[in-house]
Amino acid sequence: MKSKILNQLLIVLSATIVIAAGYYFSKRDSWDKKYSSTEKNPFDTYIIHELLFSKFNSKTNRDFKSIADSSLKDFYQSGLTYVCIGRQVFLDSADQASMLSFVGQGNTAFISTDYLPYFLNDFQFTKETTYQDDQNQDVFIDQFPTAESSVLKVKPEGFKDSLNFPNVNNNQVILDTYSYLESNYGLNERVNVLGYVNTNHINFFSYNYGKGKFIIHTTPQMFTNYALSREENLAYAEFVFSHLDPKTGIFWDELNKSYHFKYNQQNNQIEEESPLRYILSQPSLRYAWYLSLGLLILYMIFAGKRRQRPIPVLEKLQNTSLEFIKTVGKLYYAERDHRGICMHKMKLYNNFLRARYSINANTITDELKERISIVSGVSQENINKIYSSYYWIDKQIDLTDHELIEFVSAINNFYKQCK
Repeated sequence: MKSKILNQLLIVLSATIVIAAGYYFSKRDSWDKKYSSTEKNPFDTYIIHELLFSKFNSKTNRDFKSIADSSLKDFYQSGLTYVCIGRQVFLDSADQASMLSFVGQGNTAFISTDYLPYFLNDFQFTKETTYQDDQNQDVFIDQFPTAESSVLKVKPEGFKDSLNFPNVNNNQVILDTYSYLESNYGLNERVNVLGYVNTNHINFFSYNYGKGKFIIHTTPQMFTNYALSREENLAYAEFVFSHLDPKTGIFWDELNKSYHFKYNQQNNQIEEESPLRYILSQPSLRYAWYLSLGLLILYMIFAGKRRQRPIPVLEKLQNTSLEFIKTVGKLYYAERDHRGICMHKMKLYNNFLRARYSINANTITDELKERISIVSGVSQENINKIYSSYYWIDKQIDLTDHELIEFVSAINNFYKQCK
């Protein structure tokens, strides 16, 4: 008995471990703001990626997804429009210089991130970025403050109405933060405001740099799959990206929206961040891990089987008469033979009178009707209705649904009232 209980506990524990491990190593939250162009979760960017690549239908379109794919330092040589949509853009000093060189030569860079790159502040603002506190120490001023709201109300410059976009997580409206630009920080004269969020906060602007320009957008959630599922948000995205030149191709930056500077120098690949990374990187530990999983699966298959003979399942007896009635009913319904149904109902009624009251109803007279009423306890009016309807139906060829229902209801009322 104890051994049986122990085996059951081991099975439950093993199943719990496997389920917990599968849950832990699977994608647990599809509502994360990852802004991935290859995923179709609510806060990914699959739709806008496909729309942009179809609008900028150029052979030079490129996806920058891995370090081995290309170098950001060389991408401007193709004359593409740089696009980055994500939480943040991570660029080292060399990539920042490449970005400035790319735009300075007459190209466009569109950046829509929650946290905008600080290396562009000198070109956007005229005021100093520090002030003196009470201890005469320099304190950094956040040029892009954040605010909290449950709904984003975006309004392009020159538009009369705003578009409402609720902040949603797991299909529930929540409070969420967004970054914006305040005009009282002192914008550079080259900055051109293109849109606002929540009445007076600037979330969309551009400015010239060299021969090209930067286009900055601070609320990237407006370009997610969830946002673009609404038609009015598609119109907003069309307005935003109308500021790009459709004659050039798109250089979509998927890599630099996440931190990637720690990578394997030998094969130039990003190291995977996983709790099992070290175990799977060592041959002995890797084989031990796979062996443990295999033994656990075998134990669940064989030790979890029943130790006693299974009890055979007895099939429930079926009411074939009821099945026959249903089949015949469906047949009559399909044929729409209302008169035939009435004739059969009358035969069953006569058989009922013969079996219960010993009355032969082949020849109907007023005395017979009165006798049926006396022995059955049913009113004379109901019995007269049955026979008058029958005489009329017997002379017809086709009947309506209403006439059939009236006749059948009269006979059913007789069955309910008779004694």
